[in-house]
Amino acid sequence: QHVPPLDEHAQKWFKPPPKEEPLELQADTIEAAKAEYRNLVMQRVFEGRTKQEMIAEQLVKHRFQRAEQHSQQAMSQYHADQARAAALSVASMRAALEGVGSLAESMEDEPLLDVPEASSDVREGPDKS
Repeated sequence: QHVPPLDEHAQKWFKPPPKEEPLELQADTIEAAKAEYRNLVMQRVFEGRTKQEMIAEQLVKHRFQRAEQHSQQAMSQYHADQARAAALSVASMRAALEGVGSLAESMEDEPLLDVPEASSDVREGPDKS
């Protein structure tokens, strides 16, 4: 069977009384006050140290995240510039090819050299008159 836990007030009745130290081992009141004060100071120093360590850790994480974010922005800017340059080069290549194509079409319509067509009056060979 399950026994419900006792509340704190009821537990006090069941705890054995703490053993008292012999009188020769007990610290006098001044030494006890010094030890308590020393413990409080050390506790504050430790808490201060842990707070400083926590703040330092957060600062390092923040700096790392900022550096990572900056590098990602730089990379995305680089990729955007590359895509923009590629689009410009493709567009300029198309324009150049269209210009060459229209030039080639206009050249097909016109002869390269103006050569007079041979007439029937022109005799072949040297003139024998």
